[in-house]
Amino acid sequence: MTHVLNAEQRIRATLLNRLHLRSPEPDVDLFQTGVLDSLSFVDMLVALEAEFSIHIPLDQVDLDDFRSIAAIAAYIEQDMTHKNEISACSNIRQ
Repeated sequence: MTHVLNAEQRIRATLLNRLHLRSPEPDVDLFQTGVLDSLSFVDMLVALEAEFSIHIPLDQVDLDDFRSIAAIAAYIEQDMTHKNEISACSNIRQ
């Protein structure tokens, strides 16, 4: 039996396993609750890049995209969807 984790579950697991941070409910603000501070935020970005094989350009980071588990999941899913669309267009051109 294969168990596939959704984006929110993978984010929670990444926060716990790589940063030793317990995340609250999906819509809870990670900064207001003290789960994330400026240093752990950068560590989280690096961990998410590794977990999801994505690149998060620091000069384009909008903190609102990373305030909650739900917001992070939406950001990652949007990024991955965008990459798949670009890949599909590249395959059509070839």
